[in-house]
Parts: sequence; C-alpha cells; structure tokens
Amino acid sequence: PKDSGRVLDLGCGPEHPYKSHFEQKGYEYTGVDVRGDDKDVLPLDITQPLPFEDGAFSFLWCCHVLEHIPTEKQLSVLSEAKRVAKSGVVIFPLESDLAFWLDPSHNQVDERVKAMGEYLEDEGNGIVRWGNAES
Repeated sequence: PKDSGRVLDLGCGPEHPYKSHFEQKGYEYTGVDVRGDDKDVLPLDITQPLPFEDGAFSFLWCCHVLEHIPTEKQLSVLSEAKRVAKSGVVIFPLESDLAFWLDPSHNQVDERVKAMGEYLEDEGNGIVRWGNAES
C-alpha cells in the first residue's frame, strides 16, 4: 500500500495476522471473516454483498482466501472487493503448486479472476491487484 487510510482485510481469520502490520503503517484496520467474533473481527459471509459503501476503503487485502470460496462465487466476491476498495491485492495459491493440493478445502480458482486487475505470478501464488496497490 502506498498511503494510509482504511484497510479491509477480507477473510482475515479469527487471528487476523496482518492487523498489526497495517496499523503500524497508519491504516485504520477492519477485518472480516465468517468466523468473526464481533470484537476484533466482523462476522460476515464474504460471499454475500458487503455492508460497506462504494470506495469505503483505501486498500483491500485478501490473502489465501479465494481458494476457500466455491469457484462459482469467486467472481462476485472479487467484484464486491473492488466495489468497496479503491485499491487492493488478492493472493491465492496456484494449482501448479503442490501445496494447493495438500489442503482438501481448496477450490479451483476461476480463470476469469486473473482478468479482474493486473495479474502476476510469484513463488507459487497468483496475485491480482488494482488501483495503486503494490504487492
């Protein structure tokens, strides 16, 4: 991220491991996850429309979450992410990486996801970014 503001950590998990990183960079942090506790993490099903206004966040972070979403819902999740955040980075494991197949909860990532922003591959991961996001 190039500048501070509000960050949305989409599918952050109950431990929200990136929270301190973003707060140290000056971001106001919001984490959402289906396993949220209402205290530190908002309990939201990210496959449903997000309850935030268009452009409410300056940055969105979504790391190793997309592959846990049913393939047929991934495009709508990413569309919602782009709606609520001016810039963002979505990272997911590539099927060509053995680690992808070691987790039985992984779903195939819809190939059309790659066209939803600038697409890169790095160390077994696919990365989609938009806006002024840096990975």
